[in-house]
Amino acid sequence: MLDFSAFITTATNTFFWIVPFLFLITILVFFHELGHYFSARRHGVRVEAFAVGFGKELFGFTDKHGTRWKLCAIPFGGYVQMFSDLNPASQPDQKKIQQMSEADKAVSLFHKTPWQRIEVAAAGPVANYILAFFIFVFAFMVDGERMPVSAPIVGAIAKNSPAEKAGFQIKDEILWVSEAKDGKAIGEKRDKLFLFEILSKTINELETEQVAMGVQRGQEGEKVLFVTPGRLSYEDPKTGEVKERRLIGILPEIIKVKRGFLDAVGGSILKICQVTVMTFDVIWQAVTGSVEARSQFSGPLGIMKASKDMAEKSLWDLAYLGALLSLALGIFNLLPIPVLDGGHILLCLVEIVIGKPVSPSLQEWFMRIGFGFVMILFTYVMWNDITRLFFS
Repeated sequence: MLDFSAFITTATNTFFWIVPFLFLITILVFFHELGHYFSARRHGVRVEAFAVGFGKELFGFTDKHGTRWKLCAIPFGGYVQMFSDLNPASQPDQKKIQQMSEADKAVSLFHKTPWQRIEVAAAGPVANYILAFFIFVFAFMVDGERMPVSAPIVGAIAKNSPAEKAGFQIKDEILWVSEAKDGKAIGEKRDKLFLFEILSKTINELETEQVAMGVQRGQEGEKVLFVTPGRLSYEDPKTGEVKERRLIGILPEIIKVKRGFLDAVGGSILKICQVTVMTFDVIWQAVTGSVEARSQFSGPLGIMKASKDMAEKSLWDLAYLGALLSLALGIFNLLPIPVLDGGHILLCLVEIVIGKPVSPSLQEWFMRIGFGFVMILFTYVMWNDITRLFFS
């Protein structure tokens, strides 16, 4: 006999895992490819296909310009295929190019100037930045900009963290910190914790392994919790010296502050700059050997989990995540990796420097290396997701 309650539970869980993810990915990919499309059309390039997803076409239509707009079965990415492209990665079709008439060359991406091709390649990431900008502006005006409170109030607790094990709860206000030994507070109580950053600095200044923390918990009054901070090694970017930081696994409470239009525009630009700098910093650290930075990389499963969590909170939280993912998609595609937009930009820049196109054979090897690298990266981020979601 069918257990309808179990069926409904499974269907609901599947909905909250899959649907928000597909919604976000479809919107982000659509805007990314729309950037390529409009830039190509602006330069007179014939666009043969505009696809969201890969693989078999689920449904679509052909417009008056001859472009096939389609939604495909595998919802991880998309592409705009130009006239003269061999495949969705925009590798030039040398056989087709050699047989082109003058009329064909006029609508061929391959025969546009390097600077025009750079614009077409960069238009996708730029579209992602524009989308993130408008999401932030609208969200800051209507829902409010998310900002950490200055007071040391617990807003989030990491799973299996020292803070969780010590019994911290959301909304606990930390009143004081002191050294501790054998479950007893010793030494001076440091109670001038006006800012969350001061709390972190104070914990790192204490010399005992265990720390005593006085917290105000609603109407229950003051409680004393004992926590043993975890230790995180990191490399000082200025000196190269390996240092150690003590963490307990809490984040400050977040509040929403509604902005006027001009404030929202300024806040959006600032947020985009902060996220961009932080993202490139993480990428640089990962490239130069930081295991901690590499562990922050996330793939489809991680994005799916984040989409589910945000959708359960509110549509505004989902939109905020969408803006961050849009920036991440734009930044990732600008990396000088073959098969990505940044790889095409790099080839165009080389062509400008040497005064002629890169040889077809070298381009083919360039694309193969890039495809292999992307597959390795995809496997790595999938493993990151699996270990975080199922083994942490």
